Order: sequence, then structure tokens, then C-alpha cells
Amino acid sequence: MSGKIVGFAGRATKVKLSGLHARLISEDTAVSIPPPTQTAFDRALGLLRAGEIVLAADICSEGLGKEPGDDKLRTLYGMVLVRQNKFSEAETELRDVLSRHPNVAKANRELAHALISQGQNEEAIEGYKRVVELTPDNPVAHRDLSMAYMMLGRKHEAYEALETSFRRDPDRAELVPAVAHHRAGDFGDAESVCREVLRK
Repeated sequence: MSGKIVGFAGRATKVKLSGLHARLISEDTAVSIPPPTQTAFDRALGLLRAGEIVLAADICSEGLGKEPGDDKLRTLYGMVLVRQNKFSEAETELRDVLSRHPNVAKANRELAHALISQGQNEEAIEGYKRVVELTPDNPVAHRDLSMAYMMLGRKHEAYEALETSFRRDPDRAELVPAVAHHRAGDFGDAESVCREVLRK
């Protein structure tokens, strides 16, 4: 097994190579890098899930350099850029994907995140609505829309979307009455419902 010191993300990192598999060792973490025989998408997604956003971005960028038409990888790259707070760059990548594939829910969702983070609230709301249209049974889509409405002070619409989100999620369906109480200003009753659900 060989190793060398490389500079990455401002910290000294030792890379140990074993066959086709690399392992990054730093002062605080050890992260496995998937073998290069996997697709760039799979490698980047694995790194993103491991919290290694910078490495994931590098893999996406490298992969898109080789395969610029890989819209699945470009969507993931947009998601990684959002996680890095590079909202303008993410917007560019995601708009590019959506110009060819307007019905990709993940790309629409990530674009809405990028837009709302840049203060483009009305367009973000439309993006979140589009995700709800594409995935009407997805509670997260309704929750995202609810949060966006709440950020804009559109409480009535926010409560409706939140109730719908809870109805779509079997683990949270019992919280629908709490939302109704909260909407009516009955905060004590809303809290009681939540406490009762937590006791179960």
C-alpha cells in the first residue's frame, strides 16, 4: 500500500491506494472514495451522502468534462452546488437540464431551492408547485412548498400545503389537527395534539 500527502480543502490529507480503491485519511475523518470503475454519478452521490460535498463537486465537474451531455450527473452537480451555497452556478446548471427535461422533479426542486436562496421567491414558488404537480404523493414536495409560502408570509397557503404534506406521510398524518389548531390561533390545542402524538 502506498500513500502520499495531498492538499485538499485546506487540510492535509493522506491518500492510501489499494488496488482501484482509495481512502482519504485526514485529521478528523476517513472517507472511502468509490472505485473509479463506478460511474461518476455513483461516486459523487456516495460522497455527497457521506457529507463530502467538495469531493462530490470535483467528481461531478470531472465527469461532466468527459460527458457534458450527462443530464443525470448535471442534476446532481446542481444539487451539490446548492449544498455549497453556489446558488447562481446551480441555477445555470439546473436550467440547462430543465431546458431539455422539464419534468425532472429533482432538478425542479433543486432549482427552486437555488432561486429562493437568491431571493427569487415567486419563481421559486412556481418551481415548488411544479414539483408537487410531478410528484403529488410526495410529502416532501408539499412541505417544501409550505416552507416557501411561509417565507413569503403567505400563511394560508403555507398551512394548506403543510396539511397536505402531513396527509401524504403516514408517520405524520396524526398531526393534521395540530396544523388546523395552529392556523386558528389555538396554539395550546396544537401543542396538546403534538404531545399526544409524541406519547404514542
